[in-house]
Amino acid sequence: MSRVAATETAADLVGRAYELSRIDEMVHRLAAGRGSLVLLLGETGMGRTSLLHESIVRAGREVPQVRAIHIPTGILRPDSVQAMSTILSTSTAAPPSTDLLVSALGGSDRINLESPELVEAAVAVVRAETAERPLIVTLDDLPFQDETALRALTSLAAAIATMPIMVVVTCRDMPSRAYESSPVGPLWVHRLAPLSRGDAVKIVRQVAGTHVPLSVAASVGRLTGGNPGDLRQVCALLDDGVLGGTVPLPDPLPGTPTSAAVYGPWWRSLHQDDRSFVLHAALAIAPEHASLAHRATPGSSPLLGPDGRPVFDQTGGRLGFRTPRLASAVLALTSAVEVRDAHASLSLAAPEGAPERRWHHLLAGGALSHEDLAALTGIAERALSRGELALVQRVAAGVATIASPGDIPAELKVVAGLAALYSGIPGSAAAWLSDAAAAATDPGEEYTALASLILARTYRDCAIPAAVADAAIARLESRAPARAASLASFVARLAHHHGDRCAPSYLERAEALGARAAEPGATAGVPRDHDDLARELPLTRNLLRHGAPGGTSPLEPVPAEPWTALLSRRPPTDVVGWTLALDNVAMLVQAGAWEEARAAVADLHSQIRHFPAPLLAASVSVLAMQLHLALLEVHRAEDIARSARADALPLHLPFLGEGLCLVAQVADLRDRRAEAAEWLTDASSWVQRCGDPPAKAAALAGAHGLHAWLEGRSAEAAVALGRARWAGVAEGASVSALVLSDLRLRDERLPTWNGRKGGEAQGRSRAPREPEHDDIGVTLDELVKVADRDLVAWVAHAAVAVQHTFSLGQQGVALELMALRLGRISTGSHADQVVALGNTSPPADRDEHRQQLLLWARERYRASGALALAARAEREVARLSRAGAGRALTQLSAQEQQVAEMVRQGASNKQIASALFISVRTVELRLTTLYRKFGIRSRRELRDIPFETAAQH
Repeated sequence: MSRVAATETAADLVGRAYELSRIDEMVHRLAAGRGSLVLLLGETGMGRTSLLHESIVRAGREVPQVRAIHIPTGILRPDSVQAMSTILSTSTAAPPSTDLLVSALGGSDRINLESPELVEAAVAVVRAETAERPLIVTLDDLPFQDETALRALTSLAAAIATMPIMVVVTCRDMPSRAYESSPVGPLWVHRLAPLSRGDAVKIVRQVAGTHVPLSVAASVGRLTGGNPGDLRQVCALLDDGVLGGTVPLPDPLPGTPTSAAVYGPWWRSLHQDDRSFVLHAALAIAPEHASLAHRATPGSSPLLGPDGRPVFDQTGGRLGFRTPRLASAVLALTSAVEVRDAHASLSLAAPEGAPERRWHHLLAGGALSHEDLAALTGIAERALSRGELALVQRVAAGVATIASPGDIPAELKVVAGLAALYSGIPGSAAAWLSDAAAAATDPGEEYTALASLILARTYRDCAIPAAVADAAIARLESRAPARAASLASFVARLAHHHGDRCAPSYLERAEALGARAAEPGATAGVPRDHDDLARELPLTRNLLRHGAPGGTSPLEPVPAEPWTALLSRRPPTDVVGWTLALDNVAMLVQAGAWEEARAAVADLHSQIRHFPAPLLAASVSVLAMQLHLALLEVHRAEDIARSARADALPLHLPFLGEGLCLVAQVADLRDRRAEAAEWLTDASSWVQRCGDPPAKAAALAGAHGLHAWLEGRSAEAAVALGRARWAGVAEGASVSALVLSDLRLRDERLPTWNGRKGGEAQGRSRAPREPEHDDIGVTLDELVKVADRDLVAWVAHAAVAVQHTFSLGQQGVALELMALRLGRISTGSHADQVVALGNTSPPADRDEHRQQLLLWARERYRASGALALAARAEREVARLSRAGAGRALTQLSAQEQQVAEMVRQGASNKQIASALFISVRTVELRLTTLYRKFGIRSRRELRDIPFETAAQH
């Protein structure tokens, strides 16, 4: 389907569930013979007319024989009054009430809507029209000249409340807002709100007809102000590269008929000085109030926009548009001549020699010189260091329009490529960096360009660009072997995150080049020497070793000073340094070094506050979610996921999009299955677009496995989790450990957590010992393999030990699976083992012991935020309680068993008393005894107990 066709056929009512539900209530009133009046307020493009049409459709579907009358737009405007009077007066079948309408309308340029005669006439017309059939009347875009219109509609709504009529009126605004969102009754006045982020994303994807990354769709929704009409029109004008996230969004967004209708009247109504001030603020590189004051003085009161709110926010003297779409609309509504004149004015106002002066001079049509290019490169470099990535791309795009590609300095190309890369736009980054790498002559600039190009190509193509990487390493090998070794190590880590089998070969190449770099004189004149490799190569080896299935060896020691260097602040041009710090956290999480990982994540968070690049923020968010999910700290993982969604971070890029799967896991653990399913669909779409990269496919399989397991589909979960585990997926390690161990305890054929194949005999004799508590996976492996005759002693030790070692969520995992494992031994064996333990023994009854463990697990799950797991434990406790109650019936008297059986059959107390020849009071006493013995409170709970009759016992 073409994009235009997709736009025409897209649902016009996305995000209007609340409004539709209220309209349904009004339609139900109409079906019941009662009247109502709906007044929908909102600017152009908010969906007023679509809701009006939907009201007609729903009334026609739900109300038999309903008749619809639509009053055309503008018929009640002053210039239409005489025409209406003429039409009504020529009606041959006009009732007396029509004569009153003619009298009220004729001979006046203004309608007195509050006129008693007019209201009386309108009510009479309605009564006559609804005498035989229900009626729906719609009026689109009613002009509210003053508050009299609303008071008149209020009177009309009260008058028609008992008649079978529904009136739906739309308008752009009204003077008074006192009636907005009034309770459902004869009158409902409602102002349409902008779309939520989620609804905006749905519309963008509808219009595109394909998958659009969340960060791109959310940004388009924010920049269009959540106006659905404007959003659709903008998306129809954007090309596939922009919506696919490989090309930056245009600045400003393209103008549309909707934005012109919304902002045009306000813009034309402004005084010339105010218009000049707003335009100059939109064009300025650094819109500071002091530097723009020469253009206009907006007055003592704030300049207000079309919504009645101030146009600008002011922080530290710098002006920012409160509504992003307003700035874009202003530039779209302004002619090219006015824009050039404004640039010329800003150029004259800037200090002599300032880079801004050259920038505005060029955009005003001036000639380009080498000094200009150097100045603009300086602007871009300073903006990059401050994290103003949009400004860098704006400058680079401006230079590209006025200079030939060969004239653009390599430094500017590198900066532009880095800004695009850090913004999460790998396609644009790859284009800039490819040119920069070809033109670079400085060794440091060349290394930065090549490393950044490899990273951008990996993100863009979802594959390691082996040819580019090999050529880049060979290019540096002869002149700078240390840099070549660093680049090979960098590619090895990228390949590892991608799941590519070439990772070990790149590590071998890096080690060989590192040995060459250590030779005397090999690194002369190259800043990155073998001391830097001392932190890179061990970290790369550790990452690859612990990321592989079954990787559990100790961490390789790394010199102290290079480790300290990882925690230091680094410039934006140090792409390899940033990825090294990120990979350090990934390795710590994979190795289970929780405290070190926490410290490293905290350091990265502090660093990105100084350099708030979306790609880095998304990477840190993914790592933090990995860490907290591994510890089953679901509350913290949810906070990070919520913040990442609010900031529209490109979670689909870092670590091949594992962030989307992590957010799905968080939603699942928080017991929001529908939301988790949406994220899994999003992740699946991205995998299909990326050509099924191994790491991403494994991460998706892991998320699907958890989702299936929580929904009780054990066989599906076994297949998905087994595939994910063998691929070496590390995120959500505790979640995977829980599901895998649960399935193994249920005799599913799965690999163990540490990579050894399952199917080992469970009855092997082992001496009871305290388990290894340094890793949750190791503990669960021990639980799976411990011999049946040693199980109770092992559980008794472990249930105490885990409280001092694991996080709350991990404690819940261990305790829940201990309860499951205990269910695999007989009650007699359990009782014998308890007796052998002595005075410090757990409950002698096996299921009572299991319930105790599950209750502990439930409380720990709740405290950690894993509500889905807490509910699962709660259900198992209830099941065991019912089963235990059924067994307890053998301890009841014959009469108590008879009473319980008859309650189960639905008999009342009087019926039971009559059948057993006892009094009702005796029945009540027997029920009280039953409740106490079973630990229940009601007849319903007693009926749910799966007991056997006395005769069966």
